[in-house]
Amino acid sequence: MSQETNFDSLELFLRCVVNREVLDGISFENCYFLECLINGASVFNESFFGNSLAVFEEILQSGSTSGKFLLFTCACGIADDGGWNLSLVDHDELSVHWKVRRGTYSRNYIFSKVCYLKEIQRLRLQADGIEFLGGIIEPVTIVPPEE
Repeated sequence: MSQETNFDSLELFLRCVVNREVLDGISFENCYFLECLINGASVFNESFFGNSLAVFEEILQSGSTSGKFLLFTCACGIADDGGWNLSLVDHDELSVHWKVRRGTYSRNYIFSKVCYLKEIQRLRLQADGIEFLGGIIEPVTIVPPEE
């Protein structure tokens, strides 16, 4: 890969849901959602990601190896309900590639590997503090897609 590649930017953080939020008919409160900002905008504002949640553990695991991960799922946690497929995450020397699939559609992103790993580490530190306080990161129960 050339050093001239324009990388997508990624910001990961846990957002506290104190007041009731309804997502795909499901009510959430007193929990945390994993927020994903790509190129400065929340992915959840795009119709492609509508009524979905980021899967905390899968995104953390994607920082250590290439493979297929359930990065996003339906608000209920059942991937097939939202049409979510496993996403392909590929690490090379300089970058981390995401091919996020939902049904027959996909989104491709390329992140700087150094920046990606820093975001994963920052997210782990934030989660450690939240888990110490007994916080719940939604979705709690995940059912992977049948592929």
